[in-house]
Parts: sequence; structure tokens; C-alpha cells
Amino acid sequence: MTGPIIVGVDGSPTAHKAAETAKELAAKLGAPLHVVSAHTEDKIAHTNSGSDQWEVSSADNALYIAEQVAKKLRAPGQKIVPASAHGKPAEALISYAD
Repeated sequence: MTGPIIVGVDGSPTAHKAAETAKELAAKLGAPLHVVSAHTEDKIAHTNSGSDQWEVSSADNALYIAEQVAKKLRAPGQKIVPASAHGKPAEALISYAD
């Protein structure tokens, strides 16, 4: 068995195609697939609705993107892990891989 396959996603069609290719590679190698979305800011937005208030961070948004892509890629018997990483995309993926 090999180490995990890591693919970066940003919600674009091109990134989704890369994720599909990474999924195929991970399946052939019997490796887990990590779907990672980068974020460069630690912003937190506050949203109010009536008496409810939510906090949404850039990290939350990046994780949401990764989760949506991972959900579309799901296959029986294949481990797919969504994640977010802080930094510019290339640096964030390298840091995540470390």
C-alpha cells in the first residue's frame, strides 16, 4: 500500500476533474484520498437571522467545498477524507502533506 493521495479543490470544474482523476489513482493503488481546499484568510463572518447568530470562517468555507467534492466522489470501500488547509494553495497542500 502507498501513502494517501492528496488533491486540491476550489469548487471549480477543473478542480473537480482533477479530484476525479485522483480518485481513480487512489482506487488503483488502494490508497486513501484526501480532498483539500485551501484558505488564505482567518476571517470570521457573523450572520444573524432573527435571534440566531452564526459564525462562519474562511476555514469553514474551505472545508465545506472539500466536503461537497468528497461527497460527489464517494464510492463503496474507498476512503475519502475532506479537509481544509491554511495558506496559498500550493503551500497549503505541501503543509497538509507534511
